[in-house]
Amino acid sequence: MSAQDFAALGLLSLLVWFVYWLGREIGKHQQQDLWRDHMEKCDRYARAVDDLDKWCSHQSPHARLIARHLHATGEGLSLNAGTPSGDEACQIGGLREQLKRLDAARKQADKPPAKEPSP
Repeated sequence: MSAQDFAALGLLSLLVWFVYWLGREIGKHQQQDLWRDHMEKCDRYARAVDDLDKWCSHQSPHARLIARHLHATGEGLSLNAGTPSGDEACQIGGLREQLKRLDAARKQADKPPAKEPSP
């Protein structure tokens, strides 16, 4: 090999290194932008769940259960996989059962009391 071949090989290796470095820097900035967008979305979801729990749960037990379910799912907390016995966070089937119970309890409370027969 001649000196010109070594010089060409050296220039080629510098070019490959530069292109690699440039691609890595561009990818790093793109990844940081995607990560920032993802974290902003996560923050908005967390604020929405907190708002639902804070501002609506005192008026609606449905909102309280839904907020609890969203919070547990989003945080990766354990969910009751069976039939719910109370207000614990459940998988979607259990949440539907809890909401049905709330509706049934509300209908029962809205019924007028039965008249007792007079003696």
